[in-house]
Amino acid sequence: MLEQAKGCVVAEAPSVQDALRQLDGDDVDVVIVDIDLPDGTGMDVLRHLRRHQLRAVPIVLTNYDTPEFRLCCQALGAKHFLVKSEEFDQVPQLLLQIHAQMP
Repeated sequence: MLEQAKGCVVAEAPSVQDALRQLDGDDVDVVIVDIDLPDGTGMDVLRHLRRHQLRAVPIVLTNYDTPEFRLCCQALGAKHFLVKSEEFDQVPQLLLQIHAQMP
């Protein structure tokens, strides 16, 4: 699902495969992924971003707050790792910061 507002496009992908299709078809600035998806994990999306050297800033937003997941996601290129239950409200400000740093 794509939605355009104020010069940005917001897309939602309910699965890894949907996310990969959208990433391969669009110029994406930011990708927010969860760990748990019906057909894989957000780490599959992170691997895809890295493998194809896509410029999107990867953010993990999840309730799986373990050192293992955090380290794995960071190793796969996640620039931010946020815990839904504690840091969800930080997402808008983080997106504004990322946007301000873009060329």
